[in-house]
Amino acid sequence: MILIAELAQVAEIGAPGKYLVRPTETADLEAMAATYLAAYPPEIGAQDLAAARLGMVETFDGVYGDLWPAVSPIAVADGRVAGVVHVVRRAPWPGTPDCPFAIEVFTHPDDRRIGLGRALLTWSMARLAHKGATHLALRVLTTNDPALKLYHSLGFQPYAA
Repeated sequence: MILIAELAQVAEIGAPGKYLVRPTETADLEAMAATYLAAYPPEIGAQDLAAARLGMVETFDGVYGDLWPAVSPIAVADGRVAGVVHVVRRAPWPGTPDCPFAIEVFTHPDDRRIGLGRALLTWSMARLAHKGATHLALRVLTTNDPALKLYHSLGFQPYAA
């Protein structure tokens, strides 16, 4: 399901204490791949670290759209990547809205249910609004109740193409 939110509705919420939130960089590829592998079951994410690494490389190479690093945060704690939001300027898939699109939103299982996903999304949304964007869209599985609850609380609504 594709959801979309108006950016004017959201204020940035700071990350929990030990986390540093900053823009993503290519130097983060290995650490992001490890977090991606841990974040998703194999049938949804990657089968192994090599596949997760390839997914991160493809993200930076623009396979899933033109990555916008300045609005794509990662959260770092204790020398590791704890969470990621990757935003492309426009999604390349048919039926997606003509606005920035979060192609990835994931947190390490050890860093869930503490507000980190909310902090990363609001960090991204605030910077997108500052850069003149009016909306952010993303895709979510209809069975992912925790994600749906988070997204709805941030103003995301179903997108009708």
